[in-house]
Amino acid sequence: MKYEVIDIRGIPQGQLSLWFSQADWAAQNRLLRFRRKADYVRSLCADHLARKMLAEALGCDPASISLGRTESGKPYMEHSPVEFNLSHSGNYAVCAIHTSPIGVDLESLRPIRPELCKRVCNGEEFSFVYSDGCFDSERFFRIWTAKEAFLKQQGRGISCNLQAVPVMSEGRLYYPTARLFQTQEQDYVLSIAY
Repeated sequence: MKYEVIDIRGIPQGQLSLWFSQADWAAQNRLLRFRRKADYVRSLCADHLARKMLAEALGCDPASISLGRTESGKPYMEHSPVEFNLSHSGNYAVCAIHTSPIGVDLESLRPIRPELCKRVCNGEEFSFVYSDGCFDSERFFRIWTAKEAFLKQQGRGISCNLQAVPVMSEGRLYYPTARLFQTQEQDYVLSIAY
């Protein structure tokens, strides 16, 4: 498993234009639909990371890579021995690759409504998030990203009952059928299921 995170701040317009030109027609079409520049840049950077990392793994030119999307929105490359997944939030975009199905979620640490915890967390996870009696948004994002990465690895979206997707046992984060990699940087949490 390998991953790369890119900070989207300060990337020169010329570099963004080059990355856009390397994207396939479908990706360019999707990118042009964004109304907010920050959404466009995050998505473009994630697409660039995918092409760069796949090209390195497969020994080809990034511009030769054509990516598709499943009905649930998971990106893929046909006939590739390498699987990948993308995520972006705030000032960051990430791509993770592996030789088997992989899911990644990255979330910028930010204030959120504590009520969301009741819709996402089962009992043990809820206790983890409220370990000292107060809502801890960093712990919530550790649970959230673990669940989303796992569902993406499985090829499913987050429209299911998230409380029914356990990612904690005996006080530890885990996946019952996959490996979990998790890191927290200063201003984001990243989870990878593979």
